[in-house]
Amino acid sequence: MRREKYLKDYTVRDVVGSDGKLRSEAVYTGSLFSFRDGGDRLRRSKLICSAAALVCCLSALVPLVIAPPVTRCLYAMLPLVLALLPVFGLCSCIWLAIFAKTPVTRRQKDRIDGRLAAWGSVLLALSALSAVGQVVYYIRSAFTPADLPVTVGTSVLIAASIFFLKMRNAFQMDEIAAD
Repeated sequence: MRREKYLKDYTVRDVVGSDGKLRSEAVYTGSLFSFRDGGDRLRRSKLICSAAALVCCLSALVPLVIAPPVTRCLYAMLPLVLALLPVFGLCSCIWLAIFAKTPVTRRQKDRIDGRLAAWGSVLLALSALSAVGQVVYYIRSAFTPADLPVTVGTSVLIAASIFFLKMRNAFQMDEIAAD
């Protein structure tokens, strides 16, 4: 049933091909959307969000590569490892938003606008769980300077998720009137 969500947005038409044979092709007839903020403001939002997505990726990957002592603690690191999924989900939403050609279809709108808020919320929850696990780890054992990249990375992920939740308004879309 999930696959049929966008089925009503398309109609099938019979078209004569260049070789003279009859072909059926799907033609999009659903609603079209454009970004609410256009021009320089949208371009600036795309640039800022792409830079934030890059920082977010680095903040999630660098602590896992360095492997300080806190990475040996499962309850501190499992949420951070699981946070890679929403980080890459946010990157894909930003990628789609950057390369979206106006007007966009309803499916593209849902993939950009709807998923940005969902991935941001999941990233916030997982980063907060990781931060709580790190605090528990630091209480049970001593904080070492080698643990600083994980703590900073988690803090950056929390800040980035809040940033993405606030920036989702920059990618909101309005329906274009049918011609």
